[in-house]
Amino acid sequence: MPLLDDIHSYSEGGIGANEAAETDPDIVIAGPTYPVPHADAVHLDGAGGRDFGLQFGKVMFKRLWRGEDWHPVEPRRITQHSARVVSCRFHVPEPPLVFDTATVTDPGDYGFVVEDDSGTVAISELRILLDTVVITTSADIGANPRLSYAYYGTAGNGGGPATGCRGNLRDSDPTTGPNGARLWNWGVIFNKPIPYEKGA
Repeated sequence: MPLLDDIHSYSEGGIGANEAAETDPDIVIAGPTYPVPHADAVHLDGAGGRDFGLQFGKVMFKRLWRGEDWHPVEPRRITQHSARVVSCRFHVPEPPLVFDTATVTDPGDYGFVVEDDSGTVAISELRILLDTVVITTSADIGANPRLSYAYYGTAGNGGGPATGCRGNLRDSDPTTGPNGARLWNWGVIFNKPIPYEKGA
């Protein structure tokens, strides 16, 4: 099983990796790198490389040794319920879903952004309901809406849990590394149309 580490200073690299995994069952996404420490805008530092390597090892064990059909925290269905309410159902390896602002600094709205042809639509509320994030906007959502997560950052900022493209959504995987690192599964970067259904 080849191991590939795809690291970019822009979010499209993560989008491309996720799309490849959606179409090829032999490509497995271990998770995003934004929760681990970075040395600069692109590269992980020593601790970040170690902790992401532990995540790689955990996923390899589940996929190769146990034969699990493993997937990260990723969107499965996005639905618009009304002019101001959207939901995103996720695959959750180890429930429950959590918004974690202690490990990753909140970039605003936990990393979620709703857009339409007129631009960004302000979010007034985000809540978790089992495997679903329910998003309420403060204005009606217009034509050609999209939902993104951990997709936008600030130009010139480095990557990692305090700057760059990031979000706060993770599962509650109890696995720890030999160094005590928590190996939670974090939400992957995405930018999807509304509505969306994986595999549709």
